[in-house]
This record gives sequence, structure tokens and C-alpha cells, in this order.
Amino acid sequence: LPVDGGWILMNLGIGCQALLADGEQIPPGSLKPLEYFNQALELYESYGQGRGPAVANILRHRGSLHTGEGRHDEARSDLQKAKALYEAMGQQASENYGEVRRAQGLLCVELGDTAGAEEALQDAIRILRDKMAPNLRLVGMIRDLAHMYTDREDIGSSKEALRAQTRAREVLGIPAPASNARVQL
Repeated sequence: LPVDGGWILMNLGIGCQALLADGEQIPPGSLKPLEYFNQALELYESYGQGRGPAVANILRHRGSLHTGEGRHDEARSDLQKAKALYEAMGQQASENYGEVRRAQGLLCVELGDTAGAEEALQDAIRILRDKMAPNLRLVGMIRDLAHMYTDREDIGSSKEALRAQTRAREVLGIPAPASNARVQL
């Protein structure tokens, strides 16, 4: 395969990972996500491109897969390597770096490391929010407040914040996401 085949292999791994996460079966004859990610990494390495952004992205996806499958040591290693690659490239403000930090935060949650989770997730939120349009960022902040109130069992304030979010969408001309695009909490 040409070096671009690594990108195709990574996307096949992501697609299979999404199918499995939704409780679906991967198509007959398909490899498991981990196999696609490993082949993609091997291909980039064979072309001497084992330290670029594509490799960091594959490591992030493979690390998330490891977290989901309970292989925490492998997850930690992959996510730390991905983070180090983005830092070496000076991409600490990139969306992909934010996604690595999110994945590290979720791994810390699995490990019961609340301090590590909070640090990584705050970093991810800061980075990823900066990539949003200002109006969407504002609506998201109001939604976050509603969720915090719900978690604190302050239902009155939560409902008020949700009403404020709806009003902000109206005033700012931001349509509500399609119902199938919403994540159920």
C-alpha cells in the first residue's frame, strides 16, 4: 500500500469501532479495529513517517479503543505518545490535541484518578471550546450550567438554564441540533 493507505486503514478502524460501540456487527471479512490501527501504524513506520500527525491521531484512536476494552496500560502508553507527538509538533492548541486530552481524561476516570481526569478534561474543554464559533460556545456554556445544576440536584436552576439555552438559540439564530444528533445523558 502507498503511505496514504495508513489513513484509509485508520478510518476503517474508526468505522468498525463506531459500529461495535453502537452494538452493531462489523461486516464479514473485516478486521477488528485494533488490527486496522496496528496495520496503519506499521505502514507509516515503514515509510519513515512514524512521528507525524497521522500517527498521533491513530495512537489517540487506538488508545481510546484500549480504554474501552479495559487495557489501561496500553491506553496510557498510546495516549501519552500521541500527546508527546502533538507537543513536539507545537500543536497543543489543535483540535486533535484536545481530543487526546479528552481521551486521557476518560482513561483517568476509568482508573479512579479524579485529579488527573479533571486536569485533562479541563484542558480538553478549553482547547475544543476555542474551536467553536462564539455563538455556539455561549450556548454550550449555558448547557453546561444546566448539567451542573442537574448533577447538584438543583432542578429549578437546571430548568431555568435550559430555558436560557433555548432563548439564546432563538436570539442568536442557532438552530437546535437534530434530535438524533443529541447525546443522551
